Amino acid sequence: MARAIASGFVGIALAACSSPSDFVPSTEDAGGAAGSGGASGSGGASGSGGASGSAGAGGTVSGGGSGGGCASPKTECTKGTATVCTDTTSDDVNCGACNNVCPTGAACKSSSCACNDATKTFCKQGSSGLCVDVKTDPQNCGACGKVCPNANCTAGECDKVVFVTKDGYGTNLGGVTGADAACAAAATGASLKGTFKAWISDGIVAPISLFTKSNTPYVLPDGTTKVADSFAALATDPLKHAIDKGPDKTPVTGKAVMTNVKTDGTFSSVSMECNGWLSTAGTDKFVAGSTDVTTSAWTDGPVKSCSSSLLQHLFCFEQ
Repeated sequence: MARAIASGFVGIALAACSSPSDFVPSTEDAGGAAGSGGASGSGGASGSGGASGSAGAGGTVSGGGSGGGCASPKTECTKGTATVCTDTTSDDVNCGACNNVCPTGAACKSSSCACNDATKTFCKQGSSGLCVDVKTDPQNCGACGKVCPNANCTAGECDKVVFVTKDGYGTNLGGVTGADAACAAAATGASLKGTFKAWISDGIVAPISLFTKSNTPYVLPDGTTKVADSFAALATDPLKHAIDKGPDKTPVTGKAVMTNVKTDGTFSSVSMECNGWLSTAGTDKFVAGSTDVTTSAWTDGPVKSCSSSLLQHLFCFEQ
């Protein structure tokens, strides 16, 4: 009892003699002070730290947006000043790539513009494209970008060009393949498109087996002068016009032509072909054609010498 009274007296004395700032709490009182500190804002600081953590989480979300990412399979494209996520496999204004717009009459299917009309084909032209009928369009005849030499496109085929070479060659052509190479070079030199082969036979192979037999007309390089209505019509006398123009449209007249071919595309002889177009011996012979006639002699004419002193020409047909 005496200890309790003494302790209480000491506590009263200290309280009376000390200001609040000089007060030093006991261990139990310190715990209370901490709690008080939390209430006064120290705990608030700790809460502020939590807010900072929340901001960090928000920053992660914000970073994903500003990086321009779009959920697969969409792609980020610019529309005016805005950025949008779009599916380029089916978006008509971003088809296959941003800002690739499908024209009127077409829709985006599997990342490519396709025509709504099943009878038409979508052809890319410039930065856009259009839907065309490749069976009749002379600018896209049979396939996109295939331009006919004239305005004629029938069943997807252009009129075929035929010409006579301006240059003469020795009869040692290197066989039929050498003659084909000469025709291809002449066509390329005149900027003619397509594949060209020589109307020639070595007595074994001939145009009947080597040519693509056209169902559309053969025309001279001017695109308007018709030679025959088709491959089959070549066998019908006479030709509508002699094959008398070079690949550059200039006249080539009065020339003998190496052929050994009948009008129907079969070979004329198994021995009149300068030994397979490898010989320039004067004793060897070949069946010649001519640039000046429309009768069968245009291809199956007189027999001539394979003399090395003579240069002959070639008929070249587009395939």
